[in-house]
This record gives sequence, C-alpha cells and structure tokens, in this order.
Amino acid sequence: MSNQRRADKASFGGFILKKHKAKILELAASHGAYQSDVVKAMAANFMALPKGKQRELLLNVIGSDE
Repeated sequence: MSNQRRADKASFGGFILKKHKAKILELAASHGAYQSDVVKAMAANFMALPKGKQRELLLNVIGSDE
C-alpha cells in the first residue's frame, strides 16, 4: 500500500551543529537524496567499522569543541 510506513521503522532525533546540518543538506541535494538517507548511509558506514575505529571516531567527536 502506498504511503504506508514499514512496521520496523522508528523515529530518531538528535542535535547537531548548524554547519553539519547544512553539509548534510548539501550532500543530499547533490545526490538527489533525502537528508535522512545521508544520515542512514553514515550510520551504516559507522556500524560496519571495527569496534576500535568506532571508538576512535566517538572520542574525536566527544572531545571536540566544534
């Protein structure tokens, strides 16, 4: 049925810097995609990394004042 959401989907929210949101919107527009698709692609890439690389990225984000 059209316009029906998948039963296994859930809403997710968070806060990011305005400059990061602008970049996500720019990337989405350049690829003809939605911003949620860009975020899903980033999450999928992060989850595919080894645990050590994930931790490294998290520490870089947590420790930055950006």
